[in-house]
Amino acid sequence: MWRETRSSAAVRPAWVRAQLAGEVAADGKVSIVQIARKIVKTDGPLGLYSGLSAAAARQLIYVNLSLGIYGTLRDTMFVGQDPSGVVKLGMGCFSGGVAAFCSNPIEVTLVRMQADGRLPLAQRRNYSNIFNGLCRIGSEDGAKAYMAGGVPPLL
Repeated sequence: MWRETRSSAAVRPAWVRAQLAGEVAADGKVSIVQIARKIVKTDGPLGLYSGLSAAAARQLIYVNLSLGIYGTLRDTMFVGQDPSGVVKLGMGCFSGGVAAFCSNPIEVTLVRMQADGRLPLAQRRNYSNIFNGLCRIGSEDGAKAYMAGGVPPLL
């Protein structure tokens, strides 16, 4: 879990910016290397790690919720038995969907933190960490903003 967060931390901001801004290379393809260079040029090397606290929080919350819900379902519904593969698949889908829905506010904050660098200086939100981002999104945009994009992971 932590290895994934650390290793992908420098790539994810570039990927998020590529998706949001539609930034493409001269041949029409998205180039993560070119976007990463642009991030380093405009925000410095630490710009590659924007949203690291949100990425770690998302991993912790999503993984623990998903495994906790799955384990609870398994232990409650199948005491002393091993459920079939289809039932395990269903429980996994259900627990993953609930965990994705519940961790959506963290995901919204993560995307906003990582996309912040593509905005003009006057429009940047400059969230200092995950807690600052969560509080400010709730107070500035309302609770409804936490669930932006929250339904597709359930489908």
